[in-house]
Amino acid sequence: MTQTTLPKPIEVLAVGTRPDRYGREYSFTEADLQKMVVANAKREKPLVVGHPGSDSPFYGKGTALEARDGKLLLTAAQDIDPTFSAIVNTGELSGVSLKLLAPGHPENDTDTYLIRHIGFLGKSPPAWENLSPAEFSNADATELEFAIFEDTPVTQQKTQSPPAEKSQHEAEFAQRQADLEKREAEFAQRQATFNRAEAIRPFLRQLEGDGKLLPTEVPGFEALFSQFDDKQEIEFSKGDETEKVAGLTFLKTFLKGLPKRVELDEQTASGEAEFSRGQVDPVALAGRIADYRAKHPQASYAEALSAVQSGKAA
Repeated sequence: MTQTTLPKPIEVLAVGTRPDRYGREYSFTEADLQKMVVANAKREKPLVVGHPGSDSPFYGKGTALEARDGKLLLTAAQDIDPTFSAIVNTGELSGVSLKLLAPGHPENDTDTYLIRHIGFLGKSPPAWENLSPAEFSNADATELEFAIFEDTPVTQQKTQSPPAEKSQHEAEFAQRQADLEKREAEFAQRQATFNRAEAIRPFLRQLEGDGKLLPTEVPGFEALFSQFDDKQEIEFSKGDETEKVAGLTFLKTFLKGLPKRVELDEQTASGEAEFSRGQVDPVALAGRIADYRAKHPQASYAEALSAVQSGKAA
């Protein structure tokens, strides 16, 4: 189990008199909050979305409470789901809604309120003044919601959130989770492209130093190499046999095999380098690969390169 001390405590309840979501009024004093800290110290406090009847699915567990300055604070939690944490930190689930078991409830043999779970909701009108919203970082937000239940389990089933409301909360959370995962995947792809470009740069600079590439060609080849990973293979005929090779390896071997095209001391008066063999234009090559992939959407960069190099690109 991974326990986390929250960088900013989550305010879940405050002293005063307020109605619950069904209009019934309840009063809480500083002494009530202190008693709740003691009574709930060893109880699991699931972190949920909305108010599920079975306290599941849950996305973490509250582990420590503290009463301070007229507020009940959640100060630590364990096993927090990373995606859930990220969504809360964006402010999309900034509302806090407690489900409490009042004294006299069949599951409560104490003289104070027990926490059934801590629900996180979407943006909704505040129901308890002066409470800060939930977050697992130091970001700011503005909303919360308060709920309390004293009914028996049979009655609770009738007074819980309507199925449509519960389904809406679950659908909203699922959509936010999907959006977050999409952003993470896009970031990972950009990072991988950047890393590949960084990794190939010394190789290309060496070819430039050897006179096999012009300085103006290096950025184009860097962009081209950044599209390949080590797992992409190309396939081509070699005599009567078919050969497979990693696209990255093929391209590096091809470039290393180029003859020296530039003598560093052979510059024209205008500063332009002179070379003796045909120039490989990376921009034109990348354009031909892009054209091939436009006509063959299923082709990878490696396959497109193979087709272009073999003259099969039409």
